[in-house]
Amino acid sequence: MSAENLPAVSIGEPATGDGASLAGASPSESFEAWLAEATDGVTHWPRTDADVEKALEWMGEAEEEIEAVEARLKAHIEAVTARAAEITQRQERRLNGLRMRLEQYAVAHRESIVRGKVKSKVYLTGSIGFRATQERLEVTDKKALVAWLETLPPGTSLVRTKVEPELKAIQAHFKATGEIPPGCDVKPAGESIHIEPVTLPSLEAPKSKALKENA
Repeated sequence: MSAENLPAVSIGEPATGDGASLAGASPSESFEAWLAEATDGVTHWPRTDADVEKALEWMGEAEEEIEAVEARLKAHIEAVTARAAEITQRQERRLNGLRMRLEQYAVAHRESIVRGKVKSKVYLTGSIGFRATQERLEVTDKKALVAWLETLPPGTSLVRTKVEPELKAIQAHFKATGEIPPGCDVKPAGESIHIEPVTLPSLEAPKSKALKENA
């Protein structure tokens, strides 16, 4: 499977006016060096109204070029962002579809995967297995949960805060008291299926617990 590529970024050729190029020189070149070349080494420049006109012309060209480069850069960013979103959505659909198929396979072939204390099967390109999960809360209605949190004793009135669920603390509260806050359901303890693909281009076996179990 070949990797999908993002569009190549090319800002384009710099614009130039009459006389010396405003952007063609090295980025490290100093303004004084550029000015000396543009004015044929004339010192104490500008000296005349014509010099002022030329300086203003160059400044206008510089501003136009900055605007043009920024516009091209914005267009490239938008194009790359859109392409990245397209690739991400497509690959997420593939990941979710493949994960669903592998989960179905794991359930159907559980006996060949779970062997005593070994609950995973290692392949050259990854592993599939079962992992025990703890009972925990799952937020199903965040608004209801936030409303409940707002009924709890407030902190200092000098602090303006946005009420957000602190899920780690809520889980600890549930384990300690058994209280199920509004907007939450209890997700029973059970097993989750873990799928760990190997990062390409290396096809080494995954350095995971599954590998140790099968060692």
